[in-house]
Amino acid sequence: GKRVNYAKPLSMLIVLCTIYAMLQTIMLFSMGEESGENAGTLIGLGDHEKNTAIKFVEMVVQWGISKIQIVLPLVMLPFYALFTKLLFRRNGAKEFNYTEIIYICIFIASQTVIFNLAMLPAYWISGDLESSAFLWIEVLGQIALTCFTLRQLFKISWFKSAWKSTLMILLSYLSAVILFVGAMVLVILLS
Repeated sequence: GKRVNYAKPLSMLIVLCTIYAMLQTIMLFSMGEESGENAGTLIGLGDHEKNTAIKFVEMVVQWGISKIQIVLPLVMLPFYALFTKLLFRRNGAKEFNYTEIIYICIFIASQTVIFNLAMLPAYWISGDLESSAFLWIEVLGQIALTCFTLRQLFKISWFKSAWKSTLMILLSYLSAVILFVGAMVLVILLS
């Protein structure tokens, strides 16, 4: 047998997240110039101070968003894998070890980032990056891609796949938030 070359999934996810974060930052910067012009007037700054303050805040926000877009899918992978293993154990997940489930979740996360990349032109055309409609489209896209992939993998019904995929995503985010808040409380208590 000849060994088949394939794209390394974790590297692919990191590259996709980086591309997405860079494109989103560029879009935020170009759209922010149009939308942020009146923000300094509201807090009583002069023209020069207003422009300097707005540029600084925009840079900080863009930097933060780009870092979150790169790190979030990677941070969520263990949670996705854990809840996929738990929720789909009766549907065939017990046949896979935890590492294989992580690779499946990397594949799903990569699909989600590709979907979000495909959504960027819609953001650009609308000119509104804070629209909750686009956030819901991204969330529903993530659920749909997860549902489709896990349905194909475990050969289950659409309803069962949609229900368990939604629950898996919600439990993953809830666990991550609880862990983050717990860590923050622990840091505050220890300092």
